[in-house]
Amino acid sequence: MNRARTLFLVAILASLSACKSKADQCNAFVEEAGKSQEALGDNVKPDAFKAAAAKIDESAKRLDALKIDDKQLTGFRTRYVEGIVLTSKALVQFADSVNDPAKQADAEKAKKDLDAVEQREKKLIDEINAYCQSK
Repeated sequence: MNRARTLFLVAILASLSACKSKADQCNAFVEEAGKSQEALGDNVKPDAFKAAAAKIDESAKRLDALKIDDKQLTGFRTRYVEGIVLTSKALVQFADSVNDPAKQADAEKAKKDLDAVEQREKKLIDEINAYCQSK
């Protein structure tokens, strides 16, 4: 009986040690999210937007692959990934249309989409920061 208790305790401790703390999960998420932000850089040339979009797409894949057990943080990740995927698509649409007079409406739509995503993203980042800084 004592051996069974010991094995049970070892199993519990092993499962607890396998779980990352909220802080560890937040740090991993924030680190990768930062990479998606860096993809945009300061380059405002339309040709660079497609390269930035490709980097953002890769970051979205890495974010999706992150092991996050915290349900609240998982929801934040889902919303963040949805936002950066929209950003990527809008960047490509903008790059494809900005220099073509016949596609100015597409360029304007892409710009509006980027502005809308940026506003949602700012709010989301504030939520993530507040959550990750709470105990």
